[in-house]
Amino acid sequence: MPGILPTIVRAVPQSDGQDRDFLLASWILTTAEAKGVPIYLPDYTNKVWTIGNASGNTFGGTGVCSLKGSNAQPVISTAVGAKTHVYGTASGATTNSAGYAKGATSITLAAAGTGSLLAGDLFVLGGDTTNIYRVTVGLADVSLGGAITITSPGLAVALPASPVVVLTNANRGLPAYIIGNTAFFIDAVGTGSLLVGDRITFAGGPTVYTIRAGDLDVSVGLTGVTVHPPLQSVIATTGVVITLVPSDAAVVLNKASSGTAATASAAGVITTVESALWVYPELTTPGTAATVTVRLLARRPKLLRR
Repeated sequence: MPGILPTIVRAVPQSDGQDRDFLLASWILTTAEAKGVPIYLPDYTNKVWTIGNASGNTFGGTGVCSLKGSNAQPVISTAVGAKTHVYGTASGATTNSAGYAKGATSITLAAAGTGSLLAGDLFVLGGDTTNIYRVTVGLADVSLGGAITITSPGLAVALPASPVVVLTNANRGLPAYIIGNTAFFIDAVGTGSLLVGDRITFAGGPTVYTIRAGDLDVSVGLTGVTVHPPLQSVIATTGVVITLVPSDAAVVLNKASSGTAATASAAGVITTVESALWVYPELTTPGTAATVTVRLLARRPKLLRR
């Protein structure tokens, strides 16, 4: 369940004439994607939730929607066993003798060398270390030869009609990603998601990074993930384990009307009591083929100007 991003209908607060600001957000939860991505609502003391009232909504028979909150950003990502891209083992690979024009993105390797050249690998050609290329379609065994594809705009310079050595970062003893990089590729291992706003570390290192662009399914691999701040240490071509940073666990909020847990198994409207900084809805019991729209109207007092 990667998490449903909310639609912010009114992101810029506006006055209702009673010295209050409004924000209206909406999530569409389903059995397959049952958890909404949290939104940050500092100083919003009034929160009114409309649950399951949209056309076509169903709780799937046994579905239960819970309204949750936390004073620390809850972790929504579910990634387990994720790691950065692991380079192939290619050694001694060369291009064939066909020659290639500047801008070419498909290059055929000769049947030379050993190991694999994988999508995501960075490499240079011959003695030209200025121009670095990334593989998008690789070869499982370079000794058999075959075509590879590189990212656009393709070759920066033409290649001669003679073999040119292919040297990856791993061949050159360089890291996969250097200090200052803000993006990296995911290896096709592990399960779950890495979502925007969650925090990670690399190999349990001291620097905590916030995800700016994530990956809904790390098992697929080759998704580019971006983080902030930029990398504070290099990442090796052998891959580095990515660890989610835990936060305070979110709890179910309470109804203002009764003080009981803010949950619903049928369409309704709930006003919650707590002024949690982060809030979101979740189908804690998803039901069968459920689709539940949750809308939140939040208000906060405006500061009076003198």
